[in-house]
Amino acid sequence: MPISTPGDVSPAYDQLAGALRDADALVGAAQCHGMLCGMLCGANDVVEALWEEYVLGDVPAGAGTLAECGALMRRLLVATQESLISPDMDFAILLPDDEHALAERVEALREWCEGFLFGFGSMAGNDFSAQPEATREFITDLREFSRLDDEPEITGEENEAAFTEVVEYLRAGVLTARTERLTLEDADRKRVH
Repeated sequence: MPISTPGDVSPAYDQLAGALRDADALVGAAQCHGMLCGMLCGANDVVEALWEEYVLGDVPAGAGTLAECGALMRRLLVATQESLISPDMDFAILLPDDEHALAERVEALREWCEGFLFGFGSMAGNDFSAQPEATREFITDLREFSRLDDEPEITGEENEAAFTEVVEYLRAGVLTARTERLTLEDADRKRVH
């Protein structure tokens, strides 16, 4: 697990998106972060190398764009881990900012959901019946969000408000799923001792 240093800050969406694109990554920034969050909610520890393999493929990290991309991914990992355990509950989903069109942000949200489902399934298995009820409901909702249609004409204050509500729901759902995972693991440890 990487060691956090003061000043570890999650990279901006556009910065990570550009680095992933330059490195010919298999996924974009939103899906990369969703996958990481799913892995963190599906198991106590994320094997950094496994996450990088899912995102970058079999290409070994070397000099240039892959090294920059790897450094940004490590920053994202540390910042995400810290935000998930922060008493301030300052976890945020990595999505394009409000300067991007709503349709682009909705597409990124859909990709984030796909990434979360993949990451969670890769760590916790695809049989979600053993998960606590709130996590199962959250996974069901993520499946629905991942099926959102591309609607290029998504605009307006009402849709902006709805998008904001969905993002807040996802943020709270991640925090709940992570807490439930830690509670389950704590209960399992107590049974063993």
